[in-house]
Amino acid sequence: MGEVPERKHTLTVTLLPTPEVLQVEVRDTGCGIPEKHRSALTTPFFTTKEKGSGLGLAIVRNILEGHHASLHIDSRVGEGSAFTLHLPRRQPGSLSRAA
Repeated sequence: MGEVPERKHTLTVTLLPTPEVLQVEVRDTGCGIPEKHRSALTTPFFTTKEKGSGLGLAIVRNILEGHHASLHIDSRVGEGSAFTLHLPRRQPGSLSRAA
């Protein structure tokens, strides 16, 4: 039996601007996230790590929601994961400046 070559992992960041939204996708070719864990990923204190706090993605979600943005997670075990942030673009005149 020959050795199985170690799989090379990659991380790709893609920006997809539209007039309304800036979409930022962070994709990896890691091990993926089991389906049973996906719905709980942004739940405070959910972790699968021995020393994890389970607060990372919960904080990210809270910050995004405070800016009317969102996070979409897609993952396949054995293939990798994609985390896509949908950030609304500021419309001209939508923010006032302090005098």
